[in-house]
Amino acid sequence: MTPAIASLETPRLTLRPLRFEDATRIQELFPHPEIVKYLDVVVPWPYPADGAAQFLARVLPEVDTGVRYSWAITETAAADDALIGLIELTPNNPNDHRGFWLGLPYHGRGYMSEAATAVTDYAFDILQMPELLLSNAEPNIASHRLKEKAGATIVSIIDDVAFVGGHFRKVSWRLTPAAWASHRCSASRHSLNPSRSDH
Repeated sequence: MTPAIASLETPRLTLRPLRFEDATRIQELFPHPEIVKYLDVVVPWPYPADGAAQFLARVLPEVDTGVRYSWAITETAAADDALIGLIELTPNNPNDHRGFWLGLPYHGRGYMSEAATAVTDYAFDILQMPELLLSNAEPNIASHRLKEKAGATIVSIIDDVAFVGGHFRKVSWRLTPAAWASHRCSASRHSLNPSRSDH
């Protein structure tokens, strides 16, 4: 039997295991053009009224068997543990090991950087993954910067790939444990010197 996925803590977030009761929040937050436009065309669009329920019915059995690791992103300080986004690892995916989205009301707060840090630590420290393969549509600047700041390197750029919002170039990345450790060390040194000014 596969062990239950552990909850992960960040300074402001709790990443808890996804559950079927999250369907209502997913259906409320996910189907917006700004969220889905850079996602793979495997996402149905327009999003059906039972899209979240269909998604969870497919994903949760994969979580139970260890094929997928999916967390609901929640605000630790909130009165409830309502989902505000989702982040997951799919170690057996040959092209992309990590995916995420965050509800529009929660953008611009640095939440996804926190969540991605916790999940990347989990990938390398707990799952002992030898690398993370990542990708994004080229116009998705926020996702691009997140990977760049983590120490990932570009391995390929493919023209004319279909995404929900149209055809864009697809950027593929590779993040190694060594590069991630170097990034984490650098980030720790920076946090110990808050008066430092970077230009």
